[in-house]
Amino acid sequence: PALAANCGSSNDKIRSSASEAMDSLIHSLDASLLVQNMAHCVLHAGLRSKGPMLEKLTKVLPEGYQVRPQHVVKYVLPAAFNLLEEAKGEIRSANCRLIQTLCQVMGPEMMRNHAHNLPQSTQCKLEEILRTTPVS
Repeated sequence: PALAANCGSSNDKIRSSASEAMDSLIHSLDASLLVQNMAHCVLHAGLRSKGPMLEKLTKVLPEGYQVRPQHVVKYVLPAAFNLLEEAKGEIRSANCRLIQTLCQVMGPEMMRNHAHNLPQSTQCKLEEILRTTPVS
């Protein structure tokens, strides 16, 4: 959490050092071990930290899903769905990239299956993102 908070620091040196430390952590550890903690940080971090943390989570997502898909479903999907209602543009665009990556690794149908209990407005926002996502 402290590293995540520093990723959104207003001090350029702190923000840069925190980002480098996070990248080093991502390269040093198995991505599946980071998914849960990063999703938690995305949900509970300050506004400045959410965008950079979403980008880092998007990086580790494909490898994390290959090893532990249940962690992605349990932790990342709820975080991504929760942030669909976010008003800040930077967070919305970073979350859109996360959802597009989720769609590519899970498939759009599996995402729709997990979104069936969401409010209608949130489901509409998700559908809009899914329609523009190329599936590989």
